[in-house]
Amino acid sequence: MISSMTGFARQASTTNWGEIQWEARSLNHRALDINIQLPEFCRPLEAACRQRLAVQFNRGRIEVVLKFKSIRGSNAIQQFNQTSVENLIAHSQKVMDLVPQSSPLTTCDILKWPGVLTSTDLDDSELNEEILKLFEKLVEQLDLDRRREGQAIQILLSEKIKEFKEFKTSAIDLLPEAQENLRNRIANKLEEMKLEIDAERFEQEVALILMKADVCEEMERIGLHIAELERVLSEDQEAGKRLGFVLQELGREVNTFSSKSAHYPLNSLMVDMKVVLEQIREQVQNVA
Repeated sequence: MISSMTGFARQASTTNWGEIQWEARSLNHRALDINIQLPEFCRPLEAACRQRLAVQFNRGRIEVVLKFKSIRGSNAIQQFNQTSVENLIAHSQKVMDLVPQSSPLTTCDILKWPGVLTSTDLDDSELNEEILKLFEKLVEQLDLDRRREGQAIQILLSEKIKEFKEFKTSAIDLLPEAQENLRNRIANKLEEMKLEIDAERFEQEVALILMKADVCEEMERIGLHIAELERVLSEDQEAGKRLGFVLQELGREVNTFSSKSAHYPLNSLMVDMKVVLEQIREQVQNVA
């Protein structure tokens, strides 16, 4: 199955450190062009992210952005010390027994008391590991999205190739008529010029002209190029550059065919074939 060069992916996760959100957008480009935007503390991860993308993709401009919203603006978490609270309440009760007019502790007083809530700094390596795990999911989702669009392109290309083959068959069917038309035109021209030529010489000249106008070789090569297009589309590989090259060669053969033909119905079919080729070429520009 072929892949498109365009796609989009988003992955988000809420952790003890804060909210992690990756976004990736893939656009058409003749080669692989990677642009990664990371928060300053994540700069050491850029090389690993680039390498992972280069392994997965070989064409397209891939723009990746990491957004990180830290909890309380730091990489620390708060832990509740139940033992400290129990000791604080016990001591508070003793104070109230000695001083009955004293006010009881409120929840806010308890939480503010030193030692009740303690901050524990988390290891940056653990955060980086979570970020890279989420990035791996992002790459897989982007690849899936590009393949999904590639499947749609493949269906469209198959339909266009089928249409092109039908025009080719119609052109082959018209070749005898085109040759007969050329023979008649030569005979009419000689008659207009009031030139007399023996039958054998006439047949020799006609045969020479028909040989120069023969398109059997072009038709054979067109058939080979179509078969190659179908082969590349049927395989699970990066196909964009190969398809582009085959289309270039196919276009040359159609142009040569068209230049040799002087039969209007055949020329009209050549125009139809060129239109379909251009439609195929437009879709192939999206293939990775």
